[in-house]
Amino acid sequence: YYFPIFEAELDAANLPHELKYLPVIESALNPRALSKAGASGIWQFMYYTGKKYGLEVNSYIDERRDPVKASKAAVAFLSDLYEIYGDWKLVIAAYNCGPGNVNKAIRRTGGKTDFWEIYYRLPRETRGYVPAYIAAVYTFNYSREHGLYPKAPQLPVATDTVMVYQPLHFKQISEITSIPLEVIRDLNPQYRLDVIPAKDKMYPLRLAFDHATLFASLEDTIYNHRRLELFPDNKLVAAPVEASSLPVVAPAGTEAIYYTVKSGDVVGLIADWFDVRTSDLQYWNNIKRNIIRVGQKLVIYVPKAKADHYRAVAQRHGSSAASVKPATTASAQSTSTLASSASASGEYVYYTVRSGDNIWAIAKKYQGVSPQDILNLNNISDATKIKPGQKLKIKPL
Repeated sequence: YYFPIFEAELDAANLPHELKYLPVIESALNPRALSKAGASGIWQFMYYTGKKYGLEVNSYIDERRDPVKASKAAVAFLSDLYEIYGDWKLVIAAYNCGPGNVNKAIRRTGGKTDFWEIYYRLPRETRGYVPAYIAAVYTFNYSREHGLYPKAPQLPVATDTVMVYQPLHFKQISEITSIPLEVIRDLNPQYRLDVIPAKDKMYPLRLAFDHATLFASLEDTIYNHRRLELFPDNKLVAAPVEASSLPVVAPAGTEAIYYTVKSGDVVGLIADWFDVRTSDLQYWNNIKRNIIRVGQKLVIYVPKAKADHYRAVAQRHGSSAASVKPATTASAQSTSTLASSASASGEYVYYTVRSGDNIWAIAKKYQGVSPQDILNLNNISDATKIKPGQKLKIKPL
């Protein structure tokens, strides 16, 4: 899905098409990737670099996560770096650590401009970055010789854009057209709060080709649906909260199963076991930089018809929590689970956080409780900052 976007921009700028493999190293092709240093998006732009190359970043939109606009910006950045160095290995190194660090390495080696001669003067991450890129190029070009075959993309190959001219929420689109929310999000990762902030200018909405046609035929109905509720007086009122605190919407026709991380597990391998995308697994569990902990419980959405099969897969890989289903207040299982970790006090209950818990999973245990309800009631601003042993105040319906 992403490579044709990269290739089109690289070709327009007359740059080598092999540079399309850079985002594989940068973000594993995850448009929502966010590094500890603050680099965001599929091309991992830092805030000021993104702004320098024309990417809009505010509470509602982060164009560093827009595959098309970020690719245009990345190509412009790479072109500028090539004007400076005239050597692609140095360009790739500078893309990773910044031209300042490359220039410093060149000065410290007496003006040498060969990557391998300045290698030990570069930051440690960059010393591994360029060889990793070379390995990625080799792997993609000679995958069949090593028995590696690509999977078909799960995102629609044929897409179209619709220009949105007034504020629009993804829920308005989904509820009228029946397009699943997660599909809209995957195709439009730049919108941080599920809101297209089209007030002073128009913004693009990318949809599958047939869905774009459907949107055009229902456009007035979509704009008017729940308008006064979501946008009083046609104003943007969505609170600029962290994207990680937004509730995850279960994909249609799926069932949640749980996998407990064990020593040696990695995100990509777990995703492969359950035939899901790595980016989906990261999104469902708020995983950043592919960091998971032993004992962490991961929720995985699988087709309902194959749920038993994937529970067996989880058990085969050593997860004792594979057969646990999402709790409901009517089930005896839920009652016993909650009783072991929550205590009642009047109309509130107190839940004790356990290893592997996240706000979304905790909210699913209580009828009528959303992740945002828990965050608000406990004065938590960052959904990732909960710790085992912490007591959370919850008000079920």
